[in-house]
Amino acid sequence: MTNEIHSALGDAIVGFQLWIHRRVESVHFHSGERGTRRVSLDCTPPPDPRLAENEDERKLYSVEDVRGSMILPIALMSKAPLRNFDLVDSAGMPIPILTRDQTAPLVVGAVFDLLQRQSVVLSKVCNEALQEIIEGDPISAAHVAKTLVHTGLYQKVLVVDVEKADAIVKRLIENLASNFVMLCAIPSASAGVRTILKWSNNWHIDPTEIDWTFRLRTALGYDYVELRLPIAGAEDTSSYHLEVNLPEDLGSSGLQLPSSPDSTSMVVSDNTQNPIAHAHARYGPLPAADADAPCARPCQTRPPPRTTSTRAQRRCCMRGQIRKAVRLR
Repeated sequence: MTNEIHSALGDAIVGFQLWIHRRVESVHFHSGERGTRRVSLDCTPPPDPRLAENEDERKLYSVEDVRGSMILPIALMSKAPLRNFDLVDSAGMPIPILTRDQTAPLVVGAVFDLLQRQSVVLSKVCNEALQEIIEGDPISAAHVAKTLVHTGLYQKVLVVDVEKADAIVKRLIENLASNFVMLCAIPSASAGVRTILKWSNNWHIDPTEIDWTFRLRTALGYDYVELRLPIAGAEDTSSYHLEVNLPEDLGSSGLQLPSSPDSTSMVVSDNTQNPIAHAHARYGPLPAADADAPCARPCQTRPPPRTTSTRAQRRCCMRGQIRKAVRLR
């Protein structure tokens, strides 16, 4: 039996661009490979009573009749421990988030419902495949997701008609192998009202081994270190802004977001050599299934000009998956 919240949650996730107006992400580098990410989300939560946290309230006619909290998906987050995560509303009041055990069955049900509504589910075993993708570790989940999306198979059983499946849903399934949907509980009075949600957390990048000659060239300004940051969900908002704050002893030779083949997209990069770099983009709908998503396209920038400065040059560019980077000391 279809659960009301599964349908509503699926609609909210694939329709992020319809109700998330602007996402501003600020990345701050600290000592070593540590840093802080701060995100501000300008959104209008869907006024759908099916998203009520109380199961008895999901069949109400209007969200105005809901007295309890509403469940809201706010982002795709990397499957990694969240360090010092903090979520607040525009007034600074804390907003609770759902636990992993609460989130997983809801997201599994939401994706399964999306596939069912497209009439592409050929076996109920599909539900087991989605559960392994959403709850599994990134490496094994990626293998299951890739096989399911490209062949429709799970454990050698044909469970999905991939030829008829929507490209956005297939992209979502692949993203859920390495990311999870962050679900929070907002007051019902916030549904349908434009509001600001803010969160922050600490993050860490493993250093890349480099030889001393490259380290020396970089320190003298003859070369630069490339840093790729994960920006899962940049295409899930009408307008995405990224600000990178480097320590005073480091300079940026450019900050570039991925381009998109879609003619409705717009990407503005920052090629200035400042400690603070800012870039913003507006991506259109996701491309076809065999094309690269905007958040996964590589980017290229020109190397920094030759200089005798001892400041290390660092280029920041975006990609859907993180690559190792080095913090120069």
